[in-house]
Amino acid sequence: MSKKTIKILLPVLILVLAIGVARYLTATRAVISPEAPQEKIWTVAATTVVIADYAPNLKLYGQLVAGRETELRALVVGPVIRTGENFVEGGTVKAGELLLAIDPFDYRAVLDERKAQLAEALARTTEITARRRSETQALKQDEKQLDLTMKDYERIKELQKKGTVSNKRFDDSRIAESRQNQLVSTRKNNIVALSAQLDQQKATTRRLEVGVRRAKRDLARTKLKAPFSGFLLKKNAELGKRLSLNDPIVKLVEADNMQARFHVSSGQYGRLVAGGGLKGRKAEVIWRAGDKVFKYAAVVDRAGASIQAASGGVDIYARLQGAGVDQPLRPGAFVEVTLKDFNYKQVIRVAETALHTDTVYVAKDGRLDPRKVEIIGRAGEEVLLRGALQKGEKIVVTRFAEMGPGMKIEVR
Repeated sequence: MSKKTIKILLPVLILVLAIGVARYLTATRAVISPEAPQEKIWTVAATTVVIADYAPNLKLYGQLVAGRETELRALVVGPVIRTGENFVEGGTVKAGELLLAIDPFDYRAVLDERKAQLAEALARTTEITARRRSETQALKQDEKQLDLTMKDYERIKELQKKGTVSNKRFDDSRIAESRQNQLVSTRKNNIVALSAQLDQQKATTRRLEVGVRRAKRDLARTKLKAPFSGFLLKKNAELGKRLSLNDPIVKLVEADNMQARFHVSSGQYGRLVAGGGLKGRKAEVIWRAGDKVFKYAAVVDRAGASIQAASGGVDIYARLQGAGVDQPLRPGAFVEVTLKDFNYKQVIRVAETALHTDTVYVAKDGRLDPRKVEIIGRAGEEVLLRGALQKGEKIVVTRFAEMGPGMKIEVR
């Protein structure tokens, strides 16, 4: 074979060989099948369905107010000669404790005078009573004597008609009967006059007795005592100061009747009234003073007199139990109040994160199963529901962006 022929055939052979190798490689290459995408599994938290009655706690805020406070004023005139040990601004006093004393000299003197006048009037009453008794006894004797005199006169009169008695004897008998009759009449008039005097004297005695009682009251008022236990504010009297009638002395705030005043919305107010009424409902009042926390049991006493136009709610007053002068509580303190809301019947309590408008998801066979629910109420970060849920089912409380029916989940 010539060189020229070889030069022509060699490229052809190389080309044929390359094509053969290419076809061989194509026929023997590995076929890679595409893998199906894996379904994502979402890790979620869930809560077990419990159907029961539930009364959530209402957490409200307010302030302490005094159930009773009064401004004590001077009821008599005079200088202050003594003050009580606790008669200071902010002092705590017990009921009946002396606050201050006003000089009692003039009032004691008036009382002594009134007593003397009363004793004199009583003696005069005794005298008139004795005189009337004496006149009454004398009247009885005179009436008996008058009866005898009249009988004697009638007898002599009959004898005089027969001519057996002289005219002088008849005249003497008639004069004696007239005198005795006049004496009886005088006795009766005296008794009437003495009775009138006695009534007048009794009226005088009653008037003087009132004067004695008034003098005793004024003397007692020289000592100002606390009408109830509490705290003293706005003290306006000192030792030696002369007080005039009705001068303000001090303001007394009752300690044993401390109340928490807090505000509820119109909806909360309606539920509380519907759920058994307000009065007597138990509550807890919490006062935080720095690092210390003071807790007091309380009972709702009343609602405010009107609905506030700005908020549409009502002020509620709860009386604290165990409050007193030995406690650190003072009016104006900011407090937290907890009390039971309406008692919801047969509801499911679940975190608000489980709610999707009107739907919750239940973990069923490893997937999300939607259930329609009705919102009955709220309790803080929880909602109270009723719906197509069974006791023991697991409600998913975790949220994620792709959440929807049928999503695969794992409850942890």
